[in-house]
Parts: sequence; C-alpha cells; structure tokens
Amino acid sequence: MSFDLVTISLIILLISFLIIIVSVIILLLKSSDEKKATEVVKHLDNLRENKFEEKEVPVLEIKKDELSLKKLLIEKFKPSIEKQLKTKVEVTDFNAKGNNFLALIDVNGTKLLLVLDSSGKIIDYKKSK
Repeated sequence: MSFDLVTISLIILLISFLIIIVSVIILLLKSSDEKKATEVVKHLDNLRENKFEEKEVPVLEIKKDELSLKKLLIEKFKPSIEKQLKTKVEVTDFNAKGNNFLALIDVNGTKLLLVLDSSGKIIDYKKSK
C-alpha cells in the first residue's frame, strides 16, 4: 500500500489538529487549577496580614434561674439516698471526687457525709460535727 503525498499530508494535518485540541484542553484545565491556587495564596496572605473580616461573635448569657449541675445531681441522687436510709433527708451539698460522689445530708439535725457510687448506692459514710 503506497501513500501518495496528499494522503500523508492529510494524516500529518489531522495529527497536528488533534495535538492542538489536546493542548488547548490541558491549558484550560491548568488555568482553572491556577485560579484556585491563586485564590488560596490570596487567602493565606490575608491571614498572614490579618486582613480577613472579623465576624461578630455572639455572647452566650447564662440565665440565673436555670438548674445547675449540682442541683441536677441532687435531684437525681436524693430519691435513692432516701430509699436506702428509709427517711426523708435534706441534701446540703453535693460534690464529685474521682469516681465517687460526696453528699452532705441533714437527717433530723444530724449531718452525715455520704460516699456514693455512680448508681447512687451508699458506699461509706462519716458523721460530721
């Protein structure tokens, strides 16, 4: 099979046309990547110079009438303490120490310091003066 001069020139022209199309596509893809890269560099420059916009930070206010964690723990553990002691008690103070909870209670004028586990079971007690 022999190619004449016209066929060879058409093949060369077709190959060059395909190379130009591929080059344009690659150039367009690179330009979009370069745009993203320049945006990132601008953002980094703004951060370095602290030119970014400062947004207003909302201030959270704690309401005084809300229940504190101590009150919630007292409400949780008081029924189990009363059930174990079989009497009504007044919980004066409540703290956490390690894995245990300390409850200062008043039983008919006598103050007791109870050591409770996480389920509310009384582990130990001490009589306060």
